[in-house]
Amino acid sequence: MILFSLSAVAQDHGQAKKIKGVPVYVMSEPLRPYYQVMKISAFPELILWECPEFDDVINILVDKALKKERKEKIEVFDAIIVNMSTFDAIIIKYTE
Repeated sequence: MILFSLSAVAQDHGQAKKIKGVPVYVMSEPLRPYYQVMKISAFPELILWECPEFDDVINILVDKALKKERKEKIEVFDAIIVNMSTFDAIIIKYTE
């Protein structure tokens, strides 16, 4: 079932889903040029979950990115790219 879910998401190239107001690319990348602001991980928060759903992982990553932005630890960002195979994300800023 996990492989089916990943493949269904991976077919959505270049399309972002808005989660908590943040454009999120899951297992895909934006078509617009961008640069990496920071890489974040769902760990250690994820360790507390016995069997996390994809939405749980994505919410953890979005919350972490927003928290870093709010605390001014990073510049204002445009989107995040989530890698579900490693439970991490890249926070990005578009160059155009």
